[in-house]
Amino acid sequence: MDDQLAALVSVRIFVPDLAKRLAGVPAETLADIVLDRSERRWVREKCACALLDRVPAGRRAALAESDLNGAIARTILDGPDVPALVVLAADAWTHRRTVGEQLLDAVIDVRGLPAVLAPLGASSPEELMTGGASPTERLLGTRLTHLYGGDVTPALADPVTMVARAAHDVLVDSEGFDDELRAMTTGPGRLWALAVLAGRGEPVDGPAIPLPTVPDDVRAAIVRQYTPGQRDTDPRWLIEAASNRTTAPDEEEILRQAIAALVGLNPREPVSAHDEHQQGDGTYHTVATDAGRATISTLGPFFAATDNRVTKALRDNGFRHIDATIGDTVFTGLHVYYFGDRNPLAVSTLLFYWQD
Repeated sequence: MDDQLAALVSVRIFVPDLAKRLAGVPAETLADIVLDRSERRWVREKCACALLDRVPAGRRAALAESDLNGAIARTILDGPDVPALVVLAADAWTHRRTVGEQLLDAVIDVRGLPAVLAPLGASSPEELMTGGASPTERLLGTRLTHLYGGDVTPALADPVTMVARAAHDVLVDSEGFDDELRAMTTGPGRLWALAVLAGRGEPVDGPAIPLPTVPDDVRAAIVRQYTPGQRDTDPRWLIEAASNRTTAPDEEEILRQAIAALVGLNPREPVSAHDEHQQGDGTYHTVATDAGRATISTLGPFFAATDNRVTKALRDNGFRHIDATIGDTVFTGLHVYYFGDRNPLAVSTLLFYWQD
């Protein structure tokens, strides 16, 4: 594989215009890479997408019998099923979504934009963005509108969070459409428009999600750690995150202070979430003592414990006890990945998080 080809296919993320950029690579070369099981999965998949409408006749059988991703194999061997690819391109799992996006992009590269729009009943990306029959179609319309330099601000008013979030994300990372955004702050899409403006650094006075049982320092730590969250996250958290001026604490200093507070209870060496589970990562350490275990968050001076002696020692030294009243409160609207799910989690799970 030459350097130019490697640079295009070695990255795991979506690469725009990939099929067009690989048009000069012989189809036999691409097929060799696709059929090489020792090659990395995403490299094989990208090369396969670029084979749309030019699969070598002598390789069809081998490709059909290979372990190639089913959606890719069906697309390059039987032709694209655009509605099915639209659904795939909206998948919550990045590796599936990237395949769908790469295949749709290949269809556009090889057959033109109408080959994707026409089966969906649209004549332009903007029409698909605002009038698509399903959220997945409108999500694609938003992505294509942005790729072709159009205005995605109307998608901020989409009733489905997934679509509005996609428009928000591209607008936050770009410039322009300021007048359109300010006009939207008093109508449909208001919260998303405010979130974009806040994300661009403008002062915004937006509404907050009430969590009366969560102290301000705990709230700020969780917002700092977990926003922007997953794509169904409420825009009010994005607005709040943009104005969150707190900084991440020094993890080692927190542990040092905790050990000092527990010195009368014979504290052992802290054990990280990773070491406790022998895999993954997390936001806490455990400290065993003669009076039981203390769980110390890495997000701030917060702890969980069941023994009153541990609780008193840490409280007396400035740590906040995360009891059931605080810990069981669900962070409504902030969607966080957790063992395959993407839902709001309780404060205790967020402060003392572990994921393999």
